[in-house]
Amino acid sequence: MPFIVFFMFDALLRTDMNLAHSYASEVFKLRNRKMDPNVITVLFQRISYYEDVLKIPSSLYQIAADAYINEVSLLSNEILIKIAPGYYRTAANWSWRAGNYSQAITAIGKAIDLLKQQRPLDGVKVREYEKEFKKYQVGK
Repeated sequence: MPFIVFFMFDALLRTDMNLAHSYASEVFKLRNRKMDPNVITVLFQRISYYEDVLKIPSSLYQIAADAYINEVSLLSNEILIKIAPGYYRTAANWSWRAGNYSQAITAIGKAIDLLKQQRPLDGVKVREYEKEFKKYQVGK
C-alpha cells in the first residue's frame, strides 16, 4: 500500500494540487484507523521533497503539519525524546509555510524542550533550533 500512495500522491503533487490536498486529507484521516505508518511517511517524504520545488498550497502544509504533530502524540515515551524534535521541527517549518505562525513557534519550542532532555546533549543542534525559534518569533 505505501507504494500506491507514494506514486499517486507524487503524481497529484505534480499535476493537481487540489486533488493532492484532498488525497492527503483522506489518507491522514485514515491514519487513525491503525493504518501502516509507512503510508503516512511517504506523504511526508513527498512534501519534503517538493517543498522548495513546487508551489505547495498553504492548506496542504497545514494538514501535513497537523498530521506530523499527531504522529508525535502516537510515539511511546522511550522514543519521544529521541525522534520527536525532528518531527516538531518539520511541523514548525510547514506551519510557518502555511501561515500558522503561532503553531510554528509552539512546535519549534517543543522541539527545543525535547532536545534539551536528550543525553548526551547536542549543544550545536539546540542552538540551531533556537536560531529557528528566534527567526519564527521575529518573522511573524
